[in-house]
Amino acid sequence: MSFISSNSLQFMRASTDGSLAESSLRLRKRSNKQIMLIRYLKDKQRHEMIACNITKQVPKKEFRDVWRNLSSVLPELTGVGAWCQSN
Repeated sequence: MSFISSNSLQFMRASTDGSLAESSLRLRKRSNKQIMLIRYLKDKQRHEMIACNITKQVPKKEFRDVWRNLSSVLPELTGVGAWCQSN
């Protein structure tokens, strides 16, 4: 006796007409958009972090070095306000 679940039947139907491939492609695009959003937020935080430190009048060379290595300095997706208050 063979039991076939409704999910597997839907999968078989979807795989024959190609709609499953389209839906998985749409999911992949959504996750790429989420990745882009995360990158945008990190860049925005970097700009805000530099803006809160600009009053310290850092020499240009040091400022450039910090800008290059900022990804290692910046805490992962934390609030910039908290970062400014702690420094």
